[in-house]
Amino acid sequence: MPVLVPTEAGRIMKAPIDVVLDRFAYSDEMGVFGTMVVRGTRLYTVENPWINNEMGISCIPVGVYRCKPRMYFKGGYNAIEITNVSGRTHILFHIANTHKDVRGCIGVGLTLGFVDGAWAVTSSGSAFKHLMKYFGNKEFVLEIKNSDAVSL
Repeated sequence: MPVLVPTEAGRIMKAPIDVVLDRFAYSDEMGVFGTMVVRGTRLYTVENPWINNEMGISCIPVGVYRCKPRMYFKGGYNAIEITNVSGRTHILFHIANTHKDVRGCIGVGLTLGFVDGAWAVTSSGSAFKHLMKYFGNKEFVLEIKNSDAVSL
């Protein structure tokens, strides 16, 4: 079903939701974890804990966002930017394992595990490659929600 999504030009348009990121676990010490299904493959996500949507240290609010290809200059590779986040810019999906790797962005992995004793998504490079295969060259609509999320 189409939803209303803001465009970069400040207009509102109807568009279908392409991907749903469903957060399932929160920890102030370990981060926020979720899942999303991309063309039949379940990917796990890692984000920073919620800190009032502060740039560079917080996950982003629940909502519907337009995503588009963008260069991740720090990493030196193409990534996906999540746009139209109130008060925030340069929020990317990129390769990352723990919430310490993301600085307000979202890391993806194929599995859950531990890295240096911290909760993590693992096989991040492979998960990111899968995400980019289907969405790395086009815009899409992302919904982020908190269904049945557990605080730990």
